[in-house]
Formats: sequence, C-alpha cells, structure tokens
Amino acid sequence: MSRALRPVDPAWIAAQRLASARELRRACSATDIERYREGFGWRLSPARGSVLASYRIACWNPEPDYFHHWIRDSAIVLRAVPLAMTADPGAARFWAGFIADFTDFSLKISDPARRGPAVNPLRATARADHLRFLRDDGELAALTGAAWLEEPRFAPTAAPISKTGAARKTTAPLCAPRA
Repeated sequence: MSRALRPVDPAWIAAQRLASARELRRACSATDIERYREGFGWRLSPARGSVLASYRIACWNPEPDYFHHWIRDSAIVLRAVPLAMTADPGAARFWAGFIADFTDFSLKISDPARRGPAVNPLRATARADHLRFLRDDGELAALTGAAWLEEPRFAPTAAPISKTGAARKTTAPLCAPRA
C-alpha cells in the first residue's frame, strides 16, 4: 500500500529556512555569550569568527557541553552561509563580516608560527578534582607548526582544549552539579 505524499507548503519551508538561518547566526561570532567553567576557574567568551557547536550552556548534567569551536562543524557552517543569506537577506551584512572574521580566526588557530603554552594556563585555577582533565604541559608545549592542524577543536577563544588528534571524552561533570 502506497501513501500519497502531501504537497510541501512553500511558506512552511521558507519559515523553517529563516528560523534555521537565525539559529545558525546565534552560534557564529557569539561574542555576547560568556561561559564559566567553574571546575577550571575558566571564564571564556567566543572570539569573532568562532563557531560554537552549541551556544546553549550545558554542564554534562545531563546535557553535554558543546561550547567549543570544532574544525569540521565550522566548515559545514561556512558552507551553509550562502543558504542563510538567501533565507534571511537582512542578515547579509552580518554574514559578510562573519566570513572575514572566520578567516582571521581560522588563520590564528592554524598559524604554524604559533606556539603552545609551556604550562597549561588552567592549572593554576582548576580545582583539585578537575586537574585530571587538563592536558599535560608537555603536550601543550609541543603544539607548533603542523601539530595545530591536527587539533579537532578549540575553545571559542582560540585556545587548544582537546587531545591531539582526538577529542577528549569524559562523562564526569565539568561544572557544578545541579542542586
């Protein structure tokens, strides 16, 4: 038995495209958002040109923390920018500026002359129960040249945060548990 497909409502499609374009925009250059990771004593606000995997603040209880700039995800977003501009022509100026900022951000995080910090900058502010989640000083110091190209994600501030070559996975809470 076959079911006849209902005709697609063009107004509904247009409304969904507009809503999607606006949601996508919220994750790009989201400099108006500040994230505090209590366990690390780390306050961060996204840099212009960064793309948040999710602008929603979550703390692994139960929602995961996706307040990161992932290289792959940001490339997909950049590919969608022309579609977003078509769906929301009033945001064209934002998107043109974002493309320039994205290019600058991407060059910053992949600069072969950039050197990783000699000491993990979060070591001084992290709580004792969060020290195990920090990258080793030697691993960060080794980030130079082509090693930057192997980083899959960055803090939206452009700081390296993941294990080299693979994302660090943990089920432990990264911020204060819910009361």
